Amino acid sequence: MSLTDPIPEAIQRKLNTCLEADEELRLAIESDVDNDGRFNPRWLITTDRRVMTVDLNGGKSDIAISLKDIQKVHIHPLVGGGMLEVSTFSDTVPLISYTQSKTERFVEASRGIEQLVEEKPFQVRTKFAKTKCDSCGRRLPSKDALCPACVSKWDMFKRIATYMTNHTGKVLLMAGMFLITTLADLVPPKITQLLIDEAFPQKDTELLFWYVVALGSMMLIRWIAEMVYGWLSAWLGARVVADIRSEVYRHLELLSLGYHDKMKTGGLLSRVTSDTRNLRHFLVDGLPYLVLRWLMCIGVVTMLFYTNWLLTIYILLPVPIIIYWGAQLFKRLRVSYYRLWRRWEDFYNHIQETLSAIRVVKAFAQEPREVKRFQRNTQALFEIGYWTERKWIFYFSTMGLFTFLGFAIVWLVGGRQVLGEELTVGELMLFYFYLHMFYGPLRWLGRVNSWMTRAMSAAERIFEIMDTEPESYNDPKSIAMPNVRGDISFQDVTFGYEAALPVLKEVSLDIHAGEMVGLVGKSGAGKTTTINLICRFYDVNYGAVLLDGVDIRDIRLEDVRSHIGVVMQDPILFNGTIGENISYGNPDASFELVIAAARAANAHNFILGKPDGYDTVLGEKGTGLSGGEKQRVSIARAVLHDPSILILDEATSSVDAQTEKLLQEAIGRLTKGRTTIAIAHRLSTLRDASRLVVLDQGKLVEQGTHEELMKKHGHFHHLVQLQQMTSEIMVVN
Repeated sequence: MSLTDPIPEAIQRKLNTCLEADEELRLAIESDVDNDGRFNPRWLITTDRRVMTVDLNGGKSDIAISLKDIQKVHIHPLVGGGMLEVSTFSDTVPLISYTQSKTERFVEASRGIEQLVEEKPFQVRTKFAKTKCDSCGRRLPSKDALCPACVSKWDMFKRIATYMTNHTGKVLLMAGMFLITTLADLVPPKITQLLIDEAFPQKDTELLFWYVVALGSMMLIRWIAEMVYGWLSAWLGARVVADIRSEVYRHLELLSLGYHDKMKTGGLLSRVTSDTRNLRHFLVDGLPYLVLRWLMCIGVVTMLFYTNWLLTIYILLPVPIIIYWGAQLFKRLRVSYYRLWRRWEDFYNHIQETLSAIRVVKAFAQEPREVKRFQRNTQALFEIGYWTERKWIFYFSTMGLFTFLGFAIVWLVGGRQVLGEELTVGELMLFYFYLHMFYGPLRWLGRVNSWMTRAMSAAERIFEIMDTEPESYNDPKSIAMPNVRGDISFQDVTFGYEAALPVLKEVSLDIHAGEMVGLVGKSGAGKTTTINLICRFYDVNYGAVLLDGVDIRDIRLEDVRSHIGVVMQDPILFNGTIGENISYGNPDASFELVIAAARAANAHNFILGKPDGYDTVLGEKGTGLSGGEKQRVSIARAVLHDPSILILDEATSSVDAQTEKLLQEAIGRLTKGRTTIAIAHRLSTLRDASRLVVLDQGKLVEQGTHEELMKKHGHFHHLVQLQQMTSEIMVVN
């Protein structure tokens, strides 16, 4: 196995001259900057004997170090990238720098070099998320995302149109109504020509009557078709936007926690709301208008050519210029709409962030500051929106000039033909009316162009979500585990939220079924990360987490999480009744079971004290309950869920002594017969744990009972002493 980028000929020639015949190439990775941060492609080359760096522009900065001389490999995160270094017996050597887009590859390279140095089996990843487009080389908006510059507009258009296929009957009926409306618009100018050329010269009253009846019939038919079309459009628009939003939201719910950690809530909100609305405008308003107005233009041109081909050619001369100009404007405004969306994302983010933290804003009297931030965001929206609309106004105004040019040609050329008796007055009026019908749609095709631009930009952002790989809920290869004992095993687990910054480092830990284990360590030691891996909110980078001896990645995801109950430090409750919040993990539970769970959590008495008992409606995030009451409802929710594995994340850290006593009693009932992993701020609360596991800087440094660890006078003893000293200082003060 080897990890190699495509090697250019210049580098290959250097390798051919310096490598020995039997030397095996293991790593060949291209960097994009030198150690001074300047753009200068360099290569990291690793064989089974040495580590080298090779410069495309000369050999003065080339480095070669034998694997036997390397003691340790380091990855140092830097602003916008990082650096790979190796420590030898005498020095630390900076090997190669790289930008952020190369981080994953060089982190994997450092791991591969470590394996070679320690003479372990060489096993590295060879597949990574794409950060650049394979076609044009541009940076992608996010990993594995679509390239906005290379995405096929036709494919995007077809994908957008698929949202209409679920309602084919109504779409066809709507198109039929629009077609009838179009035909009803084409007939009256012809009738007007006949009135002028036949009824008036002949002074035929009966003919005049029937022509007027024909005009009235066309108007009646048009009115009926327009009404039916309007009703269908209203229904289809509401239905399509609901379908799109439901699909986007469903996919958002299935995406991993890692995805949500990296995305801003306001940005996701704008995709579900404004982006889906833009798609709706295009599908229901823009697309039918685009197709059927083009049909009208074709019909008008056909009638004009049939009437007088020479005059038709004259009035069509400005059309290629109009189409070309509209296409160029489309390209420019597409970028502007993307920028506008980014501004809207910031706008939504600010509103969501400020309103959700309104207590903090008021506590620090920062309302004027937040109002100013809001005004800055509004001003930014105004500037880019105004610039975009100016372009459209200029386009439409100039289109009016071209329209006047067409009418001038009709009156000048057509008028001369009338004077020369080559054209009748009725045919001239026919041209005049048809020219209105031709230039009108052609002018407003620019507005459809605007809808299309917005829709394409919105579709790219929506499909970016839809194309992101969700969590493996429906993996057919996953193993069903309806029942678990609760044995958990960490085997050489290394994990980091960022590849270059591992939070857990080669952690090995066995937790037996029914055992209560306390996780102890300073902030940032990796306690919460350990819990996240057990819940499979994230997958390990290296190593494995086993549940009952099976790799957790191979188990059906819903089975993993259905056997785990979590009581968090800050309990999250939903807008709904207290009873609904308790039964959240088990919606089909009877009311008797809900009460039993509340009794077990010492919550029943305070719930009965509420105005509506279990039917008391809570506000957002459980507004209406105290911190201790929220925590007891959270424990009741976990009791009713009846998990095999219980996770307590600082469950009693923010309550008073009396409430803590009630919570400890409830937790004591909850932990019986379950595998329990607990994190507690107060180390004394973990005295009843079967075993304590001490983490420090991502490594497991100690484990044992409370008494055993105190006797060792190690990390745990030091933490207890620090906490006691802090308590004594607080008491004195």
